[in-house]
Amino acid sequence: MTATNDRFQSVYSEVWDVVVFGGGYVGYALATQLHAQGKRTLLVDRAATLLWESAWAFSGDVGNSSAAAWKAFHSGMAHRNAAGDRWIDGAIAQVVASHEIREAKLPTLFYATPVASRSDDSGAITSVTVVAKSDLRVLTARQWVDATEAGELLAVLPGQNWESPEADRETIRLFYRHKAWVGCDKPVTLKSKALPFSALTFAPSPWENERILSYDLPAPFAQPKSTWVPAIIAVQKQLPDAIRGAVITHTSLIPMPVYLTQETQNVVAPNVVNAVPASVDAARANTLAGRFEIGVGSIDRLAAASVARVSDVQATVDTPQFAETMQADVVVAGVGTGGAMAAIAAAREGATTLAFDPLPFAGGIGTGGGIHSYYYGVKGGLQDELDERTREIMPLFGSIQQVSGFHPDAKKIVLEQMLDEAGVTLLTAATLFGTTVDAHGTITSAQISTERGAVKINANAWIDGTGDADLAAAAGAQFNMGRVHDGQLHAFSQSSGRANVQNDRARMLVINYDAGFVDPTDAQDLTRGRLLSTAHYLQEQYDSIERPTYIAPALGLRQGRQVVTDYVVTLADLIEKRHFDDSIGLTGCHYDNHAIDYEFETDEAMFWVWCCRQWRGGRTGGQMPYRMMLPVGISNLWVACRGAGISEEAHHSLRMQRDFQRLGEVAGIAAALTTVDGGPGHSRKVSMPDLRKKLIETGALADSGAGDADPFGHSTGATDCQALEGDLSKWFTEVSAGPGTGMYRLMRHGHNSASMRKALHELLGSTDAKASFRAASILALWEDSAAEPRLVQTITSREYGFETTDELRPESSNRLAPHWIVATRLLRTCGTPECLNDLATLASDSSLLHNARTSMAITVAAIAARHKLSPEQKALVTEILRKLLDSPLPNAVGDPQRKVIESKPASATPATPQSRQVVIEDFSWQLHLAVAKAEQTIGIKVHDGAAIFLSDPRATVRKSFSQVLQSY
Repeated sequence: MTATNDRFQSVYSEVWDVVVFGGGYVGYALATQLHAQGKRTLLVDRAATLLWESAWAFSGDVGNSSAAAWKAFHSGMAHRNAAGDRWIDGAIAQVVASHEIREAKLPTLFYATPVASRSDDSGAITSVTVVAKSDLRVLTARQWVDATEAGELLAVLPGQNWESPEADRETIRLFYRHKAWVGCDKPVTLKSKALPFSALTFAPSPWENERILSYDLPAPFAQPKSTWVPAIIAVQKQLPDAIRGAVITHTSLIPMPVYLTQETQNVVAPNVVNAVPASVDAARANTLAGRFEIGVGSIDRLAAASVARVSDVQATVDTPQFAETMQADVVVAGVGTGGAMAAIAAAREGATTLAFDPLPFAGGIGTGGGIHSYYYGVKGGLQDELDERTREIMPLFGSIQQVSGFHPDAKKIVLEQMLDEAGVTLLTAATLFGTTVDAHGTITSAQISTERGAVKINANAWIDGTGDADLAAAAGAQFNMGRVHDGQLHAFSQSSGRANVQNDRARMLVINYDAGFVDPTDAQDLTRGRLLSTAHYLQEQYDSIERPTYIAPALGLRQGRQVVTDYVVTLADLIEKRHFDDSIGLTGCHYDNHAIDYEFETDEAMFWVWCCRQWRGGRTGGQMPYRMMLPVGISNLWVACRGAGISEEAHHSLRMQRDFQRLGEVAGIAAALTTVDGGPGHSRKVSMPDLRKKLIETGALADSGAGDADPFGHSTGATDCQALEGDLSKWFTEVSAGPGTGMYRLMRHGHNSASMRKALHELLGSTDAKASFRAASILALWEDSAAEPRLVQTITSREYGFETTDELRPESSNRLAPHWIVATRLLRTCGTPECLNDLATLASDSSLLHNARTSMAITVAAIAARHKLSPEQKALVTEILRKLLDSPLPNAVGDPQRKVIESKPASATPATPQSRQVVIEDFSWQLHLAVAKAEQTIGIKVHDGAAIFLSDPRATVRKSFSQVLQSY
């Protein structure tokens, strides 16, 4: 998506004709039809998943409808080989719906829940306050429709006294894949003594390599996942030969409700239409076609409803009425990677513990993001128990040879068991929207939205496991977000399930790719990213192999807020593997930054990757300090997620699942230790000897030895986290020999050594051009202008710096750049006005690639800021900036993982086997931003082309330009 189309339009700044709550079949059908008729329609959903009945519940009850819109939708699915007379593929339905909404440009808002409403004198609703991600925002409309399953909008209408429909039963479906089924060509009825209330049906799927296990539960059923294991065991016992060699590829994330007749409830607001499926027509609510028909039929009822006379956007946030107040010693916000461990650990220490999460299950990215394997990190502690218990039940889902890492559904079950055994009160489909903090920086309460209304929670200690530090931010914690030079965050992923046959056995796979960039604190930007990344799985035709089995319900958000804590871990800490007196465990990885535009990274990060060439080769690690979880100014909060105290560049190494599972365990134990007397917890009064004793008992501080090839993924051992040894002379020898860790160590510690500086000055004149360049690189980061002539020579000669025989070079690695582009960026730290003429000559080359131009813009801005320019020099800088923008950028459009030296713009291509469509991002905004910042630095008017990016659909782009273009 580029800045020149689909201009950004805030959903909060519009007066809508109709706002439809609920993205299932009812809401989707209604919203798409209204939009096609020209109505200004907004579709809102809390779950960020269209057609949840297919995409999450995997309902197989399709039914029939004579509605023309249903026939068009169904025939479109059938054209892609994803639907038939009695079936619709769940994952593909979600993909197609996302694509259709984007193509139609139907405004959509995910991650949003209604919590309050406002009416005029006639009783018509004019605005609804929603929790959007973690903020309270206001939507304005003339008419409203509630198409949610439980009646979320109707529940917050004044005087409504809404009662949610009750299902008679709920249906669960589990999907099996086999290389070649023998038998089971017809439905088989099974029995389970553990599930006496339901018969189990094992039946063929429309896909020839798939079978479906389905069964009903009485509704409401408190823990439907607890029935998976006995149901699977029943299949294995009664169909042992048929099931041998099969793997479970996906399951119902939530059950599909089945309704009997419901009593229709009148709606008190004249401009609100009740389209809650079971409340409108319980019989039709039991099929997908019937639900679609309810949505289409709501158009007539909407036409008969009143229309509020509202012309101006309503901005007043209404305070929600709390349906309930709850109390706990410890509250965990977010039950993902770290939060689940925190809740279990706190409860096991005897603290009454309450935890909540927006998703319908625990585990976060590992169980719901499609990343069900470990990418480094150190074992030990509570997570070892979790892994062992997951390993014990995994054979029910598939052998270790059939699953990439751990099976996500097996881990879901184990986490639910461990939370339940520990006595944790777990609230799902719940989102934070506020906190109360006293004058001493103590959090006393939090407010969350749930399906049954707003809930207030009082507690003594709080743990932030939200990923984006939503709780810390709501409590007023300081935080940073994004890179200094362009505000960009780490790319996010949108994973999906896949399955094929490898080594003569069915195998469950996962597709994980960089889908683009989003602001994870902005619900509207998250919606854009979710729709776009899901639509990347669109294919003209699907078949039994080339299809997604499920679309991961959780976006793979790698980075968001980074809270300012008592100690912020730096990249230097990780590269040098530092130890801390308050260590609570080890971390280990490599510099897993997915960026290719290292000119926008910090000088240190750029140096590590482009100069030292250590993106993968240089292992990072060391101890994690307890203080990295303690937000400055807040006394009873621990941050146990990726929002912990980690610098922007260090975060790319310290962000793995094992890291946050360990932080979660530590936070849970610490929080429990401080609340034993019933008073407010205090994170800084935790006894470190007592905490470390507990961690030794659980094995969290155990020496795990060397890293090994764990069946659940890569692991790092304690030996990989030992502090580096060496001295200046040794590091200088390494610099002379080649790029590596020694370069970094000398750069960090040699700047105060006159002998080292002299030796590097001498190395500048070496006949070994590569060694000479390495010396210049180090001196540049020391801000030594002696490096400037060597760097200018590198630029003017277009020095490449690699051999064609090198295994890693810019042609084969997108984390490397030719020396002359690196030199252009290095001049940022050491360049003087003397190099401007040479940079002007370089800028005259109309074939310059994106990274070269952005590097130059960043560099001239730094030179202008560091030196007082003469009028002639200022004019020269102005000319350089103009030249950078004058000619088209050859490679500004492409996949986030394109190579630095690729010169051809990428174009969209169909999804390929076991993959998805090529991601297309327009990165030209980075050049405009870098140039705008340089223009601002030298005091000239920012070029006109920059203003267009203030309305870019991408939130991070808009934010970056708004900081520069405040005068617009």
